Amino acid sequence: PFVAEESGRYKLCEDITAPSGGNFAIQIRGNNIHLDLNGHTVTKAAHAGTSTRQIIDINNSNGVVVENGTLLVDFSTQ
Repeated sequence: PFVAEESGRYKLCEDITAPSGGNFAIQIRGNNIHLDLNGHTVTKAAHAGTSTRQIIDINNSNGVVVENGTLLVDFSTQ
């Protein structure tokens, strides 16, 4: 997965898909991170109980902004 740990601005350059096995597509591990999805889509294959909250993992972080894109759970993979 893409991991952001340092404060600052990040911009997605292409659509991305979460790896299989229940992992997140993006992990945010720092404070004051601005993630611009730049109009792209972040996709996670569905399994029982999957939601868009499982696409980006923001763990013990403050001042996080995620904007300008689509979070998609792909149920066609079930």
